Amino acid sequence: MGTPLVATNIGATADYVLEGENGYLFEPNNAEMLGSLILKVKENTFDADEMEKYIKKNFSLQQMVNKTLQVYEEVS
Repeated sequence: MGTPLVATNIGATADYVLEGENGYLFEPNNAEMLGSLILKVKENTFDADEMEKYIKKNFSLQQMVNKTLQVYEEVS
């Protein structure tokens, strides 16, 4: 919530990151890239309000519940 992410470009974490807007993704097992991106995050300013809006809009509890119920409906 308002904190930029540096995450691996695999699995669900890739869904949370808008490259350059709320953080950066690095390839697994690439320590050099990870280090570089950590420094990049420290040097850049991110709009904390925009990052929070993105997370609340796309990853709210209500949205999670709705998506889970949708899966249940599809398999029943």
